[in-house]
Amino acid sequence: MTICDPGLEPTSLTDTSARLVVFRGFDEVLLAGSEWGEIGDPVVLLLHGQSSTRHSWQLVGPGLTQSGFRVIALDARGHGDSGWAPENGNYRMETLAADVRRAVLQLDDKVALIGAGLGGTTGNMVAQEMGPSWIRSVTVADPICTTPHMMATMLLSV
Repeated sequence: MTICDPGLEPTSLTDTSARLVVFRGFDEVLLAGSEWGEIGDPVVLLLHGQSSTRHSWQLVGPGLTQSGFRVIALDARGHGDSGWAPENGNYRMETLAADVRRAVLQLDDKVALIGAGLGGTTGNMVAQEMGPSWIRSVTVADPICTTPHMMATMLLSV
């Protein structure tokens, strides 16, 4: 279930057709999202790259709804309108994946993940951890692979 926080305001770049949704991530960090489509439609969760925000998906989200999807573009912690990590400054890949896992659980629905760059790597980690009970599919656009082990792990999971 998504929650709305009246204290979070969308930035001026927000597509006006999107609804603001908020999820509670790891360490209770608030994660902002833009949502298009109808509740009950299959969910697509869009994850942005390292130097982007959810607004990088503002043309993609409405387009996917025309194919019958409910689409949510999520700001990663420390990006866009999402909260910053607590005092420990935790921005590790495992923590970003934990944020997305918590968002998926709050949606309480099977999701398709689409991620670009850092979001692609995060989405792949989430898909490996949650499996087909929660993740319908994962699409990765130019993943960031920081180690040969990470690349091998992602290739073996396909």
